[in-house]
Amino acid sequence: MPSKNGQVLLREKVTVQDLASMFLISERQVQRLSAQGILKLARNSKRQTIRGRYVLGDAVSQYVKYLRESLGGDPNEGLYLSARAKRMQCMAAQAEIELAAKKGEYFRRDDLEFGLGLLLRNARDRLLGVPSRVMHNLLGLTKPADANRIVDDAIRLALTDVSNFKLSDFKKETDSYLRSIGVPPEITDGKDGERPDGTEPD
Repeated sequence: MPSKNGQVLLREKVTVQDLASMFLISERQVQRLSAQGILKLARNSKRQTIRGRYVLGDAVSQYVKYLRESLGGDPNEGLYLSARAKRMQCMAAQAEIELAAKKGEYFRRDDLEFGLGLLLRNARDRLLGVPSRVMHNLLGLTKPADANRIVDDAIRLALTDVSNFKLSDFKKETDSYLRSIGVPPEITDGKDGERPDGTEPD
């Protein structure tokens, strides 16, 4: 229980500036807490509020209660902070992706579909060309093992060619695709094997 002098002190009327200094907050924050009804203005003998004046003991108790409730967590404020944190994470992730794309670490989906489509068409054409490549060598053979070896060699050769696939070997198709997505002709008409950004392929 406060002493007599302490009780007198707690009944003292203080200003906005006094509370701001005591609570280590700005005067504007004190005024906002007062407007929200958290800090109650002092009253005179007629029970009328005194503008800009607070009873010290009451104000301290009210502010402590406010801090306790704040630490307990406002569900709505928690949802807001959580949503804000997720938004910041998404923005950071998007910035990382954009930076990686500028460095050439990522590719557009359309670019990948074009490249993979060209690779598969090349593989198809190579494999479909095997019969015509080996048919003359198979004439007159009587041993299945010999025919198998010739066909196997031709297929392996075709697959080796496919494994060495490079977009630079298909400049006409690549330039046509780049122009279809809006890359200017003066860029697509660069040297063979040159990417739209002027760098050499790996």
